[in-house]
Amino acid sequence: MIKELIKLANNLDSRGLIGEANYLDQILKRLISKTAGSMGDEYLIKDPNKTLTVNDAEGNTHTIKLDGIDTGWYGDSSRGGLEYSINNEKHEWKFLHSGYYIMGAVINIIENIKGINNNAEEPTEVESQIAAFLVEQIEKNPNYKWEDTE
Repeated sequence: MIKELIKLANNLDSRGLIGEANYLDQILKRLISKTAGSMGDEYLIKDPNKTLTVNDAEGNTHTIKLDGIDTGWYGDSSRGGLEYSINNEKHEWKFLHSGYYIMGAVINIIENIKGINNNAEEPTEVESQIAAFLVEQIEKNPNYKWEDTE
């Protein structure tokens, strides 16, 4: 049943029915966390108090803090989100199909920092700093056990 609901959520998302897909995602998240016990523990944040400070082109300072990562595999789909704050303003990168990957997280964080341009073909210094921060702070949970929740 869960696999069919995930397919339905993906279909709604692909048809542009984002609100409906998000609503179904919330129901799935609650259902899966009660049945599988695996949501939220695939990755861990090593030190939730650690921050990264970056500067934009005008010299403005932006402080990034990782607040949580919530991931898991369900059938053939990876779902979850990365919660973070920039200058104490909360943000979340929700991934429905791709799962967590560093460059996806970097791009999402950069898009939420005012004054930083990420249109360069080569990674910028700020992108490299954020990527290094993510590599340092997010690790695979050694106790995580993959469960198929069909």
